[in-house]
Amino acid sequence: RYDRILISTGASAVMPPIPGLNLPGVFKMRTVQDAVCLKEMLESGTVKRGIVIGASWVGIKIVENMVERNIHCTLVDGADWMFYTAAFEETAKRTQRDLEAKGVGVHCGQMLSHIEEGEDGQLTAVMQSGRRFTADIVAVCIGVRMNVGFLRESGLALNRGVLVDRRMETNYEGIYAAGDCCEAYDIQSNTQRNIGLWFNAVEQGKVAGANM
Repeated sequence: RYDRILISTGASAVMPPIPGLNLPGVFKMRTVQDAVCLKEMLESGTVKRGIVIGASWVGIKIVENMVERNIHCTLVDGADWMFYTAAFEETAKRTQRDLEAKGVGVHCGQMLSHIEEGEDGQLTAVMQSGRRFTADIVAVCIGVRMNVGFLRESGLALNRGVLVDRRMETNYEGIYAAGDCCEAYDIQSNTQRNIGLWFNAVEQGKVAGANM
């Protein structure tokens, strides 16, 4: 029983069903152990070229690590610009120019189709557009799912996440949601969408708490 309830179940990292993700040299960046394995590979001195799939906060840290080690790096993302949910386009373009000045190849608007392994052991990330990027290793930093499966038959309005209004209240009176599990009002697009950022989640929690 409750007078008010807050749903704040967050989101989970998942791997999309993309062929080739289990090939040797493909690093799925989802756990601490994933990061340790990638670090060991980068420090081995055998990597000359790397591809990072996903221009996210995780992805950009891997790019930094490669640049520091003079590894030629290509950053690929399916959105129209880097940090799509976190940055204005102008800011993202400025960041892209800075990366390109450091020798990083940045390619947005490219959705990953699959990854192939050549006879020489080189890996090729093949895009849905047909573009191909080849390197020694591929770091995959994509795939998030809102933790709302248990709500599918509840009657709550759902998209990928729980839909809430400006007060963080759902379509049921007294039930609120905040953080990565919800889709809240976005003042830039005038729509409800998920913006999976720590700062955003904190502010949503404050708003929900005040209204509750």
